[in-house]
Amino acid sequence: MSATALEDLGEAVVRGILAVFASPHGRDYAAVMRARMAPGGPVESVAGFLTEEVYSLAAWLLDDPPGTGALRTDLAASQVIGLIVARYVLRLQPLADLDDEQVVAHYAPVLQRYMTDALPSAATGYQC
Repeated sequence: MSATALEDLGEAVVRGILAVFASPHGRDYAAVMRARMAPGGPVESVAGFLTEEVYSLAAWLLDDPPGTGALRTDLAASQVIGLIVARYVLRLQPLADLDDEQVVAHYAPVLQRYMTDALPSAATGYQC
């Protein structure tokens, strides 16, 4: 994904998620997410991994204007996690049965906005 232009990042993230869950291990990933979200499940380990491995790099890449990278990363992650849970864990209809291009069309612009567009100044303390 490092070769992806910043203006195409939303689409690249969504396509990456779809590819992971379409892989032979996609059902296994959904089962792991389901187990980690169950009462008493190790949600902390998911959060720890995301924070240490993924968020820190994403926050650095998306930190424009300075100081907004963590918020941008959290906003984007909320959409990614929501997509995974709704489509693959809960299998909510009609989202679970949309074809990949429809999912990309719905989610990529939202992710792109969170990652690169101006954020509301009230949310960041910045005049964005």
